[in-house]
Amino acid sequence: MNKIEALKAEKDGLEIQDDLVRFAREGWKTIGDDDKERLKWVGVFMRRPTPGHAMMRIRMPNGLVTSAQVRLLARLTRESGRTIADITTRQQLQLRWVTIERVPDIITRLEAAGLSSFQTGMDNIRGIIGCPATGLTPGELIDTAPIAREFQRIFLGNKDFTNLPRKFNVTITGCREHCTGGETQDISMTPALFGDGETPGFNVAVGGKQGSGGPTVAFPLDAFVRPGEAAEACAAIALIFRDHGPRESRSKARLAFLLGEWGVERFRAELEARLVRPLPRAGRDARGATHGDHIGVYRQRQPGLNYVGLKTPVGRVTADQLDGLARLSEAYGQGELRFTPSQDVLLPHVPDARLGDLTQEPLPHRYQDTRHGARQGFREGGRQDAPPHGALVRLPSVMRQPSHRRHRASGVQGQGGRQGRGRRPRIRRRPRRERPPRRHAHHGGRALRRAAAGAGAAGPLLPAPRAAGAAARAPTGRRGVSRST
Repeated sequence: MNKIEALKAEKDGLEIQDDLVRFAREGWKTIGDDDKERLKWVGVFMRRPTPGHAMMRIRMPNGLVTSAQVRLLARLTRESGRTIADITTRQQLQLRWVTIERVPDIITRLEAAGLSSFQTGMDNIRGIIGCPATGLTPGELIDTAPIAREFQRIFLGNKDFTNLPRKFNVTITGCREHCTGGETQDISMTPALFGDGETPGFNVAVGGKQGSGGPTVAFPLDAFVRPGEAAEACAAIALIFRDHGPRESRSKARLAFLLGEWGVERFRAELEARLVRPLPRAGRDARGATHGDHIGVYRQRQPGLNYVGLKTPVGRVTADQLDGLARLSEAYGQGELRFTPSQDVLLPHVPDARLGDLTQEPLPHRYQDTRHGARQGFREGGRQDAPPHGALVRLPSVMRQPSHRRHRASGVQGQGGRQGRGRRPRIRRRPRRERPPRRHAHHGGRALRRAAAGAGAAGPLLPAPRAAGAAARAPTGRRGVSRST
């Protein structure tokens, strides 16, 4: 039995909440190593690089938050004294520089606001990923926000789900644009149409992962699940993993290894036995062939309204920026925001008449990069009858690359095993181009040409109109930065 299994057998991880007041009174130096591991069951991560301080991870199913909840997160961030937080690839928010003395009060305030940090680490069902534009996009097959809430209601605080062999990742999406990275999830429910009547629902795939021996693409279960059955089916799959998943080695304890041992047919039969009903065979895949991240300005299915996807560099936000986002959601929307799997922010329900005013707000323009070589101009929405406005945040040369490239999520992962190991972020750089040797070139020629062209000057906030037929020339950055923690 490995160390983690031994400490779980001694005491359920969720029971650590009974000790939080004592830890706050006695201080972090009195916390034993086993209890430091158990603290992850309540979303508190004691990190070696920051002794005396912890990270707290806050879950919100499908990334949906209200402006009041965002203001609370801003206050909690500001109270740490460092005023920074991180949006994660599981549509959650991580508070930094939290002291153990503050943890009981933070948990109480989160619960009062309808938020929770529980079961966001270790061998639990992690944050439920879904399309950040669910319920908004005209082409969406199913609004999955109610399903994510129902599934979280089933397992959150329930000790039936707190002793899994390893972490358990779930995505439930009705979006046709591959925006959630379902291929690497333990459960991936994706939009499908079943039978001649084209009943909307989900095809189910299981056993995807990124770490623990390398990436594994989720295995199609050849099963169709209706929306009203989806939360129950997810819970049943998690319990199969709890009862039959391997536990000997932490590096071989993911659901993918159980699928490798059993095969798809045996797993499907066990799931049908748990549900006490047969599962229909998979329906027709309703997804398209393109990837979308919902960054830009898009028409909603609700007439006269739009949602605006704002690009956030590596998911890092400050307390002031969180307050600013809450203000924008109240001034231009309906007091709602959504965090995205690409660590960005989506502002829904913006009326047509307010879009122009929103583009003039200072906060969405904050991340402009005016250095020579940075990518200039704004991204256009480009689909779904998008209005003639670009995305509100510039894409600087140091911006992380889109998360769908090479099936690798970029930026602050928020859920990886490196979270507490004190490793530095890895920086992926683009290879330099080989340049031919200069031949009789004047040493100051390049600088003179650059000065004459005004290459170092800041670009306009909005793209200037071009003459018909004119070729567009967009300079690109030399480097891309991606952080993993």
